[in-house]
Amino acid sequence: LSVLLVGCAQNQEPTTVVLEIATAGMTPDETDKIGEIELLLYDDTPLHKANFVEMVESGWLEGKIFNRVIADFMIQCGYEQTEHTIEPEIHYPKYIHRRGMLAMGRSREDLLSNSEQFYIVWGKPLDDEYIDRVQERIFRETGEHIVFPEEIREVYRTIGGTPHLDSQFTIFGEVTKGLDVVEAIQAVETDSEDKPLADVVIAMAYLK
Repeated sequence: LSVLLVGCAQNQEPTTVVLEIATAGMTPDETDKIGEIELLLYDDTPLHKANFVEMVESGWLEGKIFNRVIADFMIQCGYEQTEHTIEPEIHYPKYIHRRGMLAMGRSREDLLSNSEQFYIVWGKPLDDEYIDRVQERIFRETGEHIVFPEEIREVYRTIGGTPHLDSQFTIFGEVTKGLDVVEAIQAVETDSEDKPLADVVIAMAYLK
């Protein structure tokens, strides 16, 4: 698994963000804290790291909801359409879409990141037949040959994730604490458009 841990080792002074998550009712008394998610931001994705730190320090994240939640896939927060984009900083196979990874969404056909939308991977353990199909799908949709080596296959077999997103989106951090909170969020009841029936809110966001 060493290929997946390089980013952590390079962080001489780790940048960690804490998200306090709650479910929002109709009144303050109906708001219940779910828990906290701690996110380590990678140094080798400096544009995305700086963007996310700005989102935290400006207070932009506070009050935002996880507007798209899909069980066994991911939880997503932020606006789907924005004119503000970030140049891609994709480091595959160093970073893959294993469970707990933090990545930025995209709103265009190119690899530019949407600066106001992020997601945390959940996924599920996968077998080799599925991983083989993902390789074929990526090539069919992008023309890019992606071959998952054995050490990455083992991660997807045991930990789980969403390999069909590899090399297509910028991963810029990971959950270091609070994966149980991510699990709780991805399991909430949603409507036909994948929006939670009860708002799941970032009540507070700060640098640790």
